[in-house]
Amino acid sequence: MARRVVADASPLIGLSRIGGLAWLGPLFGTVAVPHTVQAEILVGDFARSEASISEAFSSNILCAEADDAPPLPAEAALLERLDAGEAACLRVALEHHKVVGTPCLILMDDQAGRAAAQTLGFQVAGCAVIIGMARQRGLIAATLPSFRALHAAGFWLAPAVIRTVLKRVGE
Repeated sequence: MARRVVADASPLIGLSRIGGLAWLGPLFGTVAVPHTVQAEILVGDFARSEASISEAFSSNILCAEADDAPPLPAEAALLERLDAGEAACLRVALEHHKVVGTPCLILMDDQAGRAAAQTLGFQVAGCAVIIGMARQRGLIAATLPSFRALHAAGFWLAPAVIRTVLKRVGE
């Protein structure tokens, strides 16, 4: 859990819809959320999701973090192709890496953001991987109910990704 973890909006929204935000603490410790991402997910339009996300901030599972450090020019060119939240996550991770010298784990589902994170040398995990990790750590009894709940909540994951996670956890 010593590794710094930075989250984008999508995994937080998805996990909030299935009661999975509580898994983040045991899996990762406190998860950094850039201010830009915090503003994206706490807009007052999704009471149920936002209530659980707000609770995760209150209980220090999530912590807001400034995301205004300027990237290097080469990094900036890559980040300008992303949405504001994804770029903010990567700025936070890049700044941490520059200051501390260790890479962050990025929680992100968007394909373009994931590709950019990997190009910058970061490992990336999305909702599917987090569900698999929760199963492996004994936080949930099975992954399939979580995948079904995500789908029922309007959150789409590629069937191939789900099959990969099911295979990894032996389901």
